[in-house]
Amino acid sequence: ESGTASALNEGQRLYQFPLGLLGVALGTVIFPLLTRHAERGDWQHLRDDLALGLRLVMVIGIPASAGLWLLSDQIVAAIFQRGNFTTHDAQQATEMTSAYSLGVWAFCGLLIVQRAYYAIGDRQTPLRIGLWIMLLNLCMNLSLIFMIGGQGLALSTSLCGILQFGVCLALIQKRIGQLPWWSLLSTSLRAIAAAGVMMFVGWSALNHLPGVDRSQQRLLSLSIALAASLASYELLASVLRLD
Repeated sequence: ESGTASALNEGQRLYQFPLGLLGVALGTVIFPLLTRHAERGDWQHLRDDLALGLRLVMVIGIPASAGLWLLSDQIVAAIFQRGNFTTHDAQQATEMTSAYSLGVWAFCGLLIVQRAYYAIGDRQTPLRIGLWIMLLNLCMNLSLIFMIGGQGLALSTSLCGILQFGVCLALIQKRIGQLPWWSLLSTSLRAIAAAGVMMFVGWSALNHLPGVDRSQQRLLSLSIALAASLASYELLASVLRLD
């Protein structure tokens, strides 16, 4: 459909904001720590710091995915919908953003795991995994685009990102030992529960706000929904001890 390439580009800009804010920043900070542990052969501390990085990703990445999915139409309208950018264009960009949002947490986690591979001097394993995932992504692109249109390209990227994160995380244990899965699972489940409540609060806030057309009013509406969502997640994070 006409406009698909632009919609994909706009969706990428939106999902890469939390990716840069969280994934890239955290990966940059944690990489020297992992490298020092690897140089000393201190696998226990390397696993501990890697697990800490992954828990931080889950605590922030999961609500980032959920929030971007929930508010994708509001965000797209507030940022892009003006001038020659029509309601139909906004709908296309919203579909792409929603599909990309499903993988935000995995994209962030992948950056952390890849830093662990680089810290132990293994550049071949993530490269090989990435090449296989790229081929899979190509096959899924060619399949999904005929089933659900351009949104299939964004959905394929998210699904392949989740798979790549899972495979990289599983295989690195052959080099550094068993990760604390119970701790990671506990943190993830609590983050999912808190994000679920956050989504309900954000959805309720949106439903109680009047429909608006002007850009300033849309931005105000979005800000109110964001503030309500963030406050609810912070409260639940405190209650569930997601520190």
